[in-house]
Amino acid sequence: MPEYICRIGKTIEDLKPGQKATLSKTVSEADIYMYLGITGDLNPLFLDETYARHTRFKGTIVPGVFTAGLVTAAIDMELPGPGTVTVFQDFCYRNPVRSDDTVTTEITVEKVDKEKNEVLLHCICKNQEGTLVLEGEVIAKPRPLHAKKGDGK
Repeated sequence: MPEYICRIGKTIEDLKPGQKATLSKTVSEADIYMYLGITGDLNPLFLDETYARHTRFKGTIVPGVFTAGLVTAAIDMELPGPGTVTVFQDFCYRNPVRSDDTVTTEITVEKVDKEKNEVLLHCICKNQEGTLVLEGEVIAKPRPLHAKKGDGK
């Protein structure tokens, strides 16, 4: 079996309140269709421009939980990084995300609990115009102190 080289995320010992990380993604129409196909969520608000034009959004939008997934990606890939497991999420969706929007997620370490190996993260997402689209908190468990490559514990 081949050996895979991967980034290793921070441990609880590496984390301090105030640390920040960002991750940006431009949401394509293909991204939206793949997400909807995987989940089976065929809400016309996400798919049917004619229908969505007659709603308060005046056009199709991206499912909120897709945007929440961008937060999870920032946590898993940036801060604390690979090996992290999210155990709690609380998000408020402030404004819609649309196809072709570039969403920038910012993660800030708020509190570190070394005893529980947990970190409280403040999370925001803004679109390319700087409009807040999501904010909330996540409790995550960084990779264990003694984890090795391929150790999912």
